[in-house]
Amino acid sequence: MNLHIIALGWSQMKMEVEHIVGFSSDALHAQVGMLVFIACQYVLRGRSSLLVPWLLLFGIELTNEALDMSRPPGSVENDLGSSLHDLINTMLVPTVMVLLWRPPVQSTAGDAEMSTVSESRRELPATATKWRDGYDG
Repeated sequence: MNLHIIALGWSQMKMEVEHIVGFSSDALHAQVGMLVFIACQYVLRGRSSLLVPWLLLFGIELTNEALDMSRPPGSVENDLGSSLHDLINTMLVPTVMVLLWRPPVQSTAGDAEMSTVSESRRELPATATKWRDGYDG
C-alpha cells in the first residue's frame, strides 16, 4: 500500500474525529496527547519514571506528523511549521509533568515514625476503654 494512501486515510479519520467531537485540531492534539501519556503510564505503572511514557508519546506523535508530512504536496498538513506546532501542542503538558515530577522518597526514619504512630493509635484512651467495657461512671 502506498504511503500517500495511508496518510490520506489517517488524515480523513482525524478530521472525522474532530467533526464528531467538536474540538479543534489543536485541542485534540493536547487532549489526545495527555490521554496517551496517562494510558502509557498506567500500562507501565510498575516503573518509577515518567520518561518511558513520554518517549512512547513522542514516538507516536512523530509517527503522526510523519504521516501528515507524507500527504501530497500542497496539503495543509504537509508543512513543517504546522507539524512543529502540533508536536509542541501534543508534548507541552507531558514534558512539564516529566520535568516537575519527583518520585516519592522512601525514608526508613519516616517508616519507623509511622509505625510508632500506628501502634499508638491502636491503644484506646482510658475513657474509651471504660465505655467499651460498659462502664457508666
